Amino acid sequence: MKDFRLHFKLPENRPRDPTWAIQVGVASLWEILEDCKSEPQRGYGEVPEATKLALDTEVQNLINALQNIAAAARDKR
Repeated sequence: MKDFRLHFKLPENRPRDPTWAIQVGVASLWEILEDCKSEPQRGYGEVPEATKLALDTEVQNLINALQNIAAAARDKR
């Protein structure tokens, strides 16, 4: 791999934009959390009605927190 970098004159460690890294992480976590909502859980059996509201509310709170993190990262640019 080192020969590849030398051949193409690539730096060993490229600097990373922290905002970009946060946006990528937020997007990945958002996708996972969306799958945790009660509707996609049908493959595991029906989620009881009493649990749906609590589950979906907590998952949505986490999604909202992620969106706040992403917005804060964008605003700091």
